[in-house]
Amino acid sequence: LLMSEWMSIVNERNMLVRHEWELSLLFKDLQFEDVRQQIELDLRKRQLIPEDKKTVAQMEEEAQLLQQLMDVVDQRDRLVINTEEERIKDLEMDRAVEYTLKKKGYDKGRQSLAEGGQKQRSQTPQLGRKTFMQTLF
Repeated sequence: LLMSEWMSIVNERNMLVRHEWELSLLFKDLQFEDVRQQIELDLRKRQLIPEDKKTVAQMEEEAQLLQQLMDVVDQRDRLVINTEEERIKDLEMDRAVEYTLKKKGYDKGRQSLAEGGQKQRSQTPQLGRKTFMQTLF
């Protein structure tokens, strides 16, 4: 009974740590989205100037903004990929720990680690091709 309670507390702590981690990733995602929107706004303003009226410096600034936009998109894509890889590792680890606990007989009356992690993850906005904010609108 004591071991089962201890495992339950450890499981809850792990879920909270994951939730905190996912929230920090969501924050980074929102920061990338803010930067992307600002760059796009600057680009739109610059693209209102007819090409034949732009100076060399204005064209270079526009090219730099395009490069910054590409960099932000690449960084966000890496964040999404790394996030998914971490989720898969966490799920695999949860399953391995749960298997070990069942094998030793410590699983009675305890929520499954994989279920607990899945339940927690489903409550946190997921990073994907669309940001959480984009899904709201």
